[in-house]
Amino acid sequence: MKVVYSFLLLLHLAWIDCIFAQYVYYVSPSGDDNNSGTIEKPFQTIFKARDYLIEHHLVMDENIIIYLREGVHQLDRTFQLLYPNSGSNGYRITYKAYPGEHVVISGGQKVNGWEQYKKGIWKAKVDLPGFRQLYVNGRRAVRARGNMLTGSREFGQLSEANARVGFKTGYRDIARWKNISDVELILVMTWCHMIAKVDTAVTEEDSVAVIMKQPLYYFLVNKPGRTDRYLDHVENALELLDEENEWYFDKREKYLYYKPLAGMDINSADIIVPAIERLVSIKGTANDPVSNISFDRIWFMYGGWLQPSEIGHPEIQANVTQFIHGYPYRHTEYYKFQQGDAMKSMANVGISFSRNIRFTNCMFMHLGGAGLDFGRGSQNCQADGCVFTDISANGINIGDVRHPDHHPPDSVFVTMNNTISNCYIRNVACEYQGGVGIFAGYTVNTIIRDNEICMLPYTGISVGWGWGEFDYPNYSKSQFVMYMSPAASAGNRVLNNHIHHVMLIRQDGAGIYTLGQMPGSFISGNYLHDNRKAHDIYLDEGTGYVSVTGNVIVPSKHGAGEVIKLHNLSDKLMKSCLVEGNLILSPGEKNEKAIAIIREAGIKQNVQKETVQGLE
Repeated sequence: MKVVYSFLLLLHLAWIDCIFAQYVYYVSPSGDDNNSGTIEKPFQTIFKARDYLIEHHLVMDENIIIYLREGVHQLDRTFQLLYPNSGSNGYRITYKAYPGEHVVISGGQKVNGWEQYKKGIWKAKVDLPGFRQLYVNGRRAVRARGNMLTGSREFGQLSEANARVGFKTGYRDIARWKNISDVELILVMTWCHMIAKVDTAVTEEDSVAVIMKQPLYYFLVNKPGRTDRYLDHVENALELLDEENEWYFDKREKYLYYKPLAGMDINSADIIVPAIERLVSIKGTANDPVSNISFDRIWFMYGGWLQPSEIGHPEIQANVTQFIHGYPYRHTEYYKFQQGDAMKSMANVGISFSRNIRFTNCMFMHLGGAGLDFGRGSQNCQADGCVFTDISANGINIGDVRHPDHHPPDSVFVTMNNTISNCYIRNVACEYQGGVGIFAGYTVNTIIRDNEICMLPYTGISVGWGWGEFDYPNYSKSQFVMYMSPAASAGNRVLNNHIHHVMLIRQDGAGIYTLGQMPGSFISGNYLHDNRKAHDIYLDEGTGYVSVTGNVIVPSKHGAGEVIKLHNLSDKLMKSCLVEGNLILSPGEKNEKAIAIIREAGIKQNVQKETVQGLE
């Protein structure tokens, strides 16, 4: 009887949608783009549905729903929405899973045609320029790696951008590796995960010199905090493929090599690689923003990100990397870069110069970049009730970190009035371990509330950027231009979130972390516990005019920092922050006021948490 009732309820919901949206169209993987888009004759692709609306609904007089039917909607290119694809006249276009059906928008490509390479290792042809992730039966496999260079000594003039630098090693086999220029060295420091690229390896009298690509290596090593840098492991060589569930892709010969788990039948396994980077791009302009578009109950899966393979990963913090002139960057939509600029991790679903864009009850999973980005000029956008998991970089990006972001030329450039609510963010930054659950750069009136964030290597929520360097009044001796007006960072609110089991690997971060002046900003009603190796709330350099009140914190027994840390070189800015009324409890301690705060912290609606738990 319950099954019948649920089915009738779903039909009722679809009927209600049809009443409130005069225009309803359907897309099915088994449809045909020559069809009319009815439920009986659906389109096959969302591209056709998008283009049909331009042809037939250029001037909107009702809401429009595009129902996506059961199955995988395979992308062969980015699904891009520009200004003409907007909802107009106050009406909205919604891309929505049909009630009761599971809908995936995928950038993945299945791998078939396996043949044995040698004992225990198989290979298959994959005609792609590259990829950094491989998923086997719904789980992320491991890129071939090893630690044979651990303990090697650096050589060369590290302070020179074009010097011959690298590592000297007694491991002589590395000089014979086939594709040595594809090899990556993973270097880590307190809060960063950095990727250096190998140029070549040269045999010398008593060792091998592994020579690094410049000027990338210069930027990796010449940064604040670099003194604790160490080489973690070497990655991406066929010669490293020796463990079960490891893989390697030879991008020249187009062969994927994989060593399956014991007992696995590789020919019946579901093996997928990301074939495109950005799944969805909603991209307006300052004069013509995209507006009034929604996505509801859709899974976004299998997008990649090739930039680290091409230029490395010179991380500054929170998966924001140093821009290096002369390198082949992509997805740089906004401005020509200036020296000293930085850039965020690319998101597989990206929004810029847009208004009133909504994602509700969606899943972001198996992604190689960041999950979702409300980038420059995004205003009044929202993600509500969504799940973010198994994502290589940040879960969510909001705003940006470059010159037009902290001092925008016009209000249309400001990222403002965006909300992240009721989202479950788990196991993100699982490849680039300096990443965070939610990152907000220069933003105004960002609301981050009622979310649960857990199982992260580094920080849970990071708000603000710049260390005070671009603020006015500037709190330190800036190496950059001195501005005579405040940065576009104010009114941000981090409220009623449940943050636990973060800071599991990296250090010098927190459950909630801030940078720079943010007048009128609040951190309140949050519940933080079991966060390791650092602080729970951390007001770092340049933070000013932020109120931290009414939070409940249960410090981890593994913690290595202050519960609430104020790290500010300016007494004036430190005094501008209000820190009071926070409850710091011992494990198991009962407190009625704390119980009330804890009850209100976290997700307020049903989300698909159980679907993704245990995928780490």
